[in-house]
Amino acid sequence: LQVFFILLYFFLDLKSASVFNSVMKGLVVGCLFLTHPQAWIIVFVMLLLLYRKGNIKQLVMSIAAFVLPVLLFLYSIHFNFHELISQLFMNGRLASTDFSFLQRLAHFYSRFLPYPYLNEPWVIILFVACLVYIFSLRSFKEKHVVKICFMFLAYLAFLIFFSENYYRYNPPLLACMYLLLPFILKFLYEKYNLK
Repeated sequence: LQVFFILLYFFLDLKSASVFNSVMKGLVVGCLFLTHPQAWIIVFVMLLLLYRKGNIKQLVMSIAAFVLPVLLFLYSIHFNFHELISQLFMNGRLASTDFSFLQRLAHFYSRFLPYPYLNEPWVIILFVACLVYIFSLRSFKEKHVVKICFMFLAYLAFLIFFSENYYRYNPPLLACMYLLLPFILKFLYEKYNLK
């Protein structure tokens, strides 16, 4: 679901700016918010990206659309905030890390080494290529790519600083990496004439 909503958001972002697209993006962000607390950093970035200078009306409609799925969810649980907070934060501590930041950073590579990546080593190569591409300042020439880069870096920072090295938290990062892949290939083609 997280990958679907991220891809849907960027699909809508490619379309012309309209009230309908703003409302749809708000709904998509609201639905993504409900998937898992680890997606909240992406939701925060997406909400920031909804702002367009001089388009306050569309921003307000996007925020209203964002709130709608959240309100529907709260209605479906009869606004039982006590149980919701208990589930999210008190019981959520059971899945939190017991390791220090330095230990998580030292073993960050293990995030990319579950069974599938042993058979798909290009994931690690793509991860490094994304970092090189982003920090080459090449990505800041295209507006759409900048949004993907901000989301990639924000989620990566969340994974490094706050998350345990569970590879089940990787799909949003992988979605951003695969969204950047065509631009990386274009960059390699233009710079090194690789076909």
